[in-house]
Amino acid sequence: MRIKFKSGTTVSPPSANSPLIRCDNDPNMRDYFGCAFYQAPPVLDYSAKANIGDFNAHVARAQQSGLPGAPNGAPLNRVYEPTISQNRRGACGPVTGPRETVSCDEYPFGSSDQGGRVGGPYTGPARTYNGCQIPMLPSRPLLQSPVEYYNNLGHSVCLIPKSQNNRAGTFLSWFYTQSRVIAGDKFYVKAQ
Repeated sequence: MRIKFKSGTTVSPPSANSPLIRCDNDPNMRDYFGCAFYQAPPVLDYSAKANIGDFNAHVARAQQSGLPGAPNGAPLNRVYEPTISQNRRGACGPVTGPRETVSCDEYPFGSSDQGGRVGGPYTGPARTYNGCQIPMLPSRPLLQSPVEYYNNLGHSVCLIPKSQNNRAGTFLSWFYTQSRVIAGDKFYVKAQ
């Protein structure tokens, strides 16, 4: 390509490669057919979302403890069923207590390969934090705020208001659809 200005000056910009596009017909997506720039992992930005403060705090502390998914760190990878159910059962299954107004939030998400399933490739210590209403066990240490680096394996659990967990889950579902994130695709999560 060459650009010619009115003055008569001609310039040739440096050559560039166009990004690769993947088109698919994944039956697990709301819209079966679609395309994405799959080599540019998208970022789900929860930091600007209203009414999910406890959710944001949990994700931020989990990432501060070394778990993957933060922008400029190790990405998360999307998975489908039955892995999602295995991740949720592995992370939140052992959490007991009344659940009328709160629900167990797990990070990394159950819909990521890095989730808390027993025997998964990222199996490691579970963790929780002050204010999460989850008792500390030898297999689930209570990390204090501010969280210092712990490690990149395992998962984090926290009881948060059901309304926030549901709202955050709706944003995640919408993000997967809008960004065309299918099984195996990388993505990042930004929290406050």
